[in-house]
Amino acid sequence: HYYYARIYDAPAIIAIAAAAAAPPSTRHEYSSTKRLKLDNGRVLKQISNNRKCSSPRTSDSEENDKRRTHNVLERQRRNELKLSFFALRDQIPEVANNEKAPKVVILKKATEYV
Repeated sequence: HYYYARIYDAPAIIAIAAAAAAPPSTRHEYSSTKRLKLDNGRVLKQISNNRKCSSPRTSDSEENDKRRTHNVLERQRRNELKLSFFALRDQIPEVANNEKAPKVVILKKATEYV
C-alpha cells in the first residue's frame, strides 16, 4: 500500500513503522481496521482490505481466473456434501421421509441408527 504524506505527518509515519516493527506480543492486530493514537492526541486510522498486493508477475485476469476456478470447485464440494447428506438421510428410517430434515438431525439420527 502506498500513502502520501506531508512533512508534518512524519511523526505518524514513524509511529506506524514502529508499531509494525514491534514484537507480536506488543502489536495489536485488527481484522479490518488499525488505529494508532499519536502523542498529540490525533488518531490515525489505516484501513486495510486484507488483500494481498498482487505481484507484477500475476495479472488481474490470472487472479480472476484463479478466483473463478476456486469458486467452481467450492460450489462442487458443497453440492457433493449436500448430495451425501441426502443419501444418508434416505438410509435412516426416522428421517427418510423428511425432505427438510436439518443436517444436525440427520447426523444424530444416523448415529442412533448405527
